Amino acid sequence: MKNNTYKDITKTVLSEKDTRKLMVKIFPDAIILDNNFQIFSVCENLCKTLGYFPSELQNTNFQDLLIAEIEIESIKLKLTNGHFDKYPIKIKNKNGSDLLFVVSGFYLGLISDFNDLIVIKLQNMEELKKVKTQLEAKMIEMDDFIYHSAHSLRGPLATLKGLIGLSKITHQKEEIDILTSKMEQYADCLDDKLSTLLKFAGFENEEEKSLIHYTYEYIFIYLNSIFATKLDESDVELKNLFSNPESRIDKGKIVLEILTHLVSFLLKQDKKPNSVMLLDGAPNKAFFELNLHTIGFNISKETKSKLENANFGYVEILNETQFAGLYTAKKFLQKINGSCKMTFSEQNEVTIQLTIPKVFYNPTLANIEGVRQFHVLR
Repeated sequence: MKNNTYKDITKTVLSEKDTRKLMVKIFPDAIILDNNFQIFSVCENLCKTLGYFPSELQNTNFQDLLIAEIEIESIKLKLTNGHFDKYPIKIKNKNGSDLLFVVSGFYLGLISDFNDLIVIKLQNMEELKKVKTQLEAKMIEMDDFIYHSAHSLRGPLATLKGLIGLSKITHQKEEIDILTSKMEQYADCLDDKLSTLLKFAGFENEEEKSLIHYTYEYIFIYLNSIFATKLDESDVELKNLFSNPESRIDKGKIVLEILTHLVSFLLKQDKKPNSVMLLDGAPNKAFFELNLHTIGFNISKETKSKLENANFGYVEILNETQFAGLYTAKKFLQKINGSCKMTFSEQNEVTIQLTIPKVFYNPTLANIEGVRQFHVLR
């Protein structure tokens, strides 16, 4: 009786088409070659970088992509050990331009029963340079933030220490009362700055919230409770204009965080008595939409100008603490691939439009009730 090899079993279980799909999923940054260096499968990211469709590269020779013929011979030589690491090569894109990559490779048979495939993992050096540049810029921004934070805290702290020193040598009650009042003032200032710093630190270290769904109605009730704690109920009225309040929105906790920061910012603006804030929204096939619209609010021209030109960097927000909530809301939106659009009317009213991507969405299954695919819409 003939014994089946592992290779035979694999080919029996998986078709060639399924194997190609599997390779792309397992190695999202690689080209898979057969033993003749024909391209078996190629990741989508690399195709985009080179300007090809996967079908254009499939079954072509890897040599056709390389600038120098000697490079393919070098790779073959390095693979005699079964694997190699960090070898620089130049690859041509569809336009004929040269792109520098660092490649690593190994025979897939070393770790699996796919004995006739070679994995070539690629790193685009231009993309690595961009990431490095962005990282260096972030480090510079963080250094500036730490420097400005230290000086921002040092001022009120030094004043507090001076006032404490004066209080020790003062015996007049009136003078002590004045000094105590000043101490409270600078302590509040210090507390505000520390709260801002903690808000930033808390966000940067916070893991993504639960994917729990909240209804539009629940979001409205929650925001109404914020109104009750932040101002007299008669000052501003929150109105619910949701056409379908029972519709559920994904990542409810993060959405509530975002709306809480936005509402808190708006409530600090100048407003007329009996002002109104309107909340509406509706789900789409691919995303949820939420809108906040103010009536009777007066966003000053100075605030409007700063909002339109703000970069929301660390140092900028530290110097403009009134925008700290907006900065945090923006960062939360980036976390869930959402967007925020702010528009102003001639009467300086503001409308904030939030777009929240659905978490579980597949257009081919959109009309099949109760069936949802687990991937984030990009």
